[in-house]
Amino acid sequence: MLVPQVKPIRVLLVEDSIADAHAVVNDLRYTQTVFEVTVVGSLLEAQRHMEEHVESTDEVSEEGAHAYDAVLLDLHLPNGRGLACIKALRAISISVPIIVLTGLEDQPVGNYFDAGADDYVSKSSPGKQIEAALYRAARSYRRQRQTRRKWQTITVKLSALDRLEPLAL
Repeated sequence: MLVPQVKPIRVLLVEDSIADAHAVVNDLRYTQTVFEVTVVGSLLEAQRHMEEHVESTDEVSEEGAHAYDAVLLDLHLPNGRGLACIKALRAISISVPIIVLTGLEDQPVGNYFDAGADDYVSKSSPGKQIEAALYRAARSYRRQRQTRRKWQTITVKLSALDRLEPLAL
């Protein structure tokens, strides 16, 4: 029996604590889902990675090998704090899912969503919850990208029809 090829979920993990980053990566390693995780330790690095690797929202192209399916974002970074971190990454991409990963429980959860986050998980969450949040986000994002590509193809085909000369009878 052939095993279907599993496309890994590409995650940008923005976490300045080496111990916390290691714990998340280790938890994801033991899940049923295949993840490719890139770890950066600051908001500046995350912004640079997103600008370099996340496809433009204006262009719908084939899925790039370096495009991220989700961002897992700590909100207490050396050069960024709180909701401003979400807003800074959301300014780069309106479509890539951002999942807040925090150890602080003092912020009302709605504030994360209002700032542009798509989901929220606590650092104390078991690996299964983090896996589920990433899987949901990536699945939804991939469907949206696929739909945009299909609509772009339809638009191109309709544009080509508009350029056809009418038949003379």
